[in-house]
Amino acid sequence: MRITKKITSIVLAVLMVVSMMSVMAFSANAAVGDYVAEKDYLTFTSQQDESSVMLSNVQSGSDFQYNKNGDGWHDYNPDDYDRIYLNKGEYVRFRGSNTISNYAGGSFSIGGKVAASGNIMSLRLDSESRSQGLTDECFHQMFAGCEGLITAPELPETTLAYECYDAMFEGCRNLTTAPELPATTLAYGCYVDMFMGCTSLTEPPKLPATSLAEYCYYGMFDGCSSIRISDVAGTYNGIKYSEEYRIPTAGTATNASGALQSMFASTGGKFTGTPSLNTTYYIGKPVYTVTWKNGDTVIETDTDVESGATPTFNGTTPEKAEDETNTYTFSGWSPAIAPVTADVTYTAQFTANPKTVYVAQVGETKYETLAEAFAAAKDGDKITVLADCAGNGIKVTPAGKFANKGLTVDFNNHTYTVDGETVGSTGTETNGFQLLKNNNIAFKNGTITSAKAKILVQN
Repeated sequence: MRITKKITSIVLAVLMVVSMMSVMAFSANAAVGDYVAEKDYLTFTSQQDESSVMLSNVQSGSDFQYNKNGDGWHDYNPDDYDRIYLNKGEYVRFRGSNTISNYAGGSFSIGGKVAASGNIMSLRLDSESRSQGLTDECFHQMFAGCEGLITAPELPETTLAYECYDAMFEGCRNLTTAPELPATTLAYGCYVDMFMGCTSLTEPPKLPATSLAEYCYYGMFDGCSSIRISDVAGTYNGIKYSEEYRIPTAGTATNASGALQSMFASTGGKFTGTPSLNTTYYIGKPVYTVTWKNGDTVIETDTDVESGATPTFNGTTPEKAEDETNTYTFSGWSPAIAPVTADVTYTAQFTANPKTVYVAQVGETKYETLAEAFAAAKDGDKITVLADCAGNGIKVTPAGKFANKGLTVDFNNHTYTVDGETVGSTGTETNGFQLLKNNNIAFKNGTITSAKAKILVQN
């Protein structure tokens, strides 16, 4: 909303002159005449199928082209109200010149769920793709009411113009992070109502300018109910106020009429309304409890974990005792570790590593099946059964293998169950054990059983 509609006592012809200060280090910065590469043009990328982007409500004299998914540049007339449809992962880029928003409402209309990226100044390029800089009211309400917008483009200009970003993102309720604002030369009302009603924003961006302009930050975060500010550090009502925030970010600033008025009106913290210049405040975030468990045992509890922080387990790697059939290796946590948004419990997960189970022994050598032990045994050996086990029937070959000293099979009070294929001569494979002639074998101290074999031991 224009300041002229809210502050009738101000004479708009009188503007405060602001001086250029040194620019802080930001990831993006720009000035009039800077070249904007095509890869950095304003881009909208769809996050779900059947999203859309439409540009309208710009003043005559603006000139636009668009490029969808790299298929080349096409003229775009905002007066035609053409909506560009995008499926998930598809994108559209815009470039233009002389862009100035109208006051009839948001210039862009977003359908579905769309992430913006790239340089907003690609809408104000000269014939050589260089930035024309900002002009009065140029991006007023540019994205107003775009509830489907989830990320903002870059706003790299360091010298602003009269109401250039006025209400730019007003009502963008799903915008979670504000763009960086590197400007050091401000202008009358440049950020007025910029994020009004952006209820998903959780913290304000840094503001480096040290010479304020009239009404520059007026109502900038009005209605941003997820932004929480306090004038004292500490934890109050489940909100931890610890991150320092001040205007300006560093140094000492000079004030201007109405510059900070209602900047934090209707926000969600201990402090709301009009902040003081050159004063430290604190950004608040909800805090939660993270519980770490191994089975039913709590092994660590972390309290006061700030919303959005990724929790970290600080203890020793969890372990699980082996059992008869498996050893266990720690494999992670369930659910998967993610930024905290509520109290959460993580439970240690383990991968089972099956043990090698030996069921028979000949001398010092152990075997996984009884059949392997019979195959390895020599005349005079003893097979000791180590556990109840099951398998195919066993044919003792060749004839006479255990003719002299014989073979002893000590079941050691265990049971062998023939539950697989039975053995025998061709056409009569119905035996549990078949002992070919001249093999002297003694079975003792256990049980042979089968629901399949007609004869348990055939001699």
